Amino acid sequence: MPWVLPLLGPFIVIILLFTFGPSVSGVEHGSLTVRCRYDPGWETYVKWWCRGAAWSSSRFVVKTTGSEKEVKKGRVSIKDNLEDHSINPTMEKLRLDDSDTYWCGIGKSGTDLGDHVDMTIDPGKSVCVCVCVCVFRACSVPQRDCWHQSYASLMEWIMTCIFFSFVPEFF
Repeated sequence: MPWVLPLLGPFIVIILLFTFGPSVSGVEHGSLTVRCRYDPGWETYVKWWCRGAAWSSSRFVVKTTGSEKEVKKGRVSIKDNLEDHSINPTMEKLRLDDSDTYWCGIGKSGTDLGDHVDMTIDPGKSVCVCVCVCVFRACSVPQRDCWHQSYASLMEWIMTCIFFSFVPEFF
């Protein structure tokens, strides 16, 4: 019986490949385009992008009209590249809750053709942008120390801005 395990090994690998399928990842607030290839002969058919763990219960996100014209619905668009034989759905302004299983597919009579894509959206990095606005007081000639007071305020603003730019956790 020890010979059974080596024979089962390749089958287990094949099953795992089909079970887990392709996966893609994006960054929160970014955009992501997936490329799904199909065989020649399906160029004029409607292509679609669905969301849901199971194909039978997935819901349409966006679908083509059977031409190369890009179709946009909310943050998602889809384009069928007829020459390259690929469906190209794009998701913009990605959110963490966009992480899910999606399906690229071709609508046909009977059961549609399709394959799943597991999408993971990772948290984006926060960027702290500090803007300093300095206002100088208008001084008349007799008030010579007015400029020095404004200059001191300016330096205080600049130092505060530099401090907060390098210590973003204070925001």
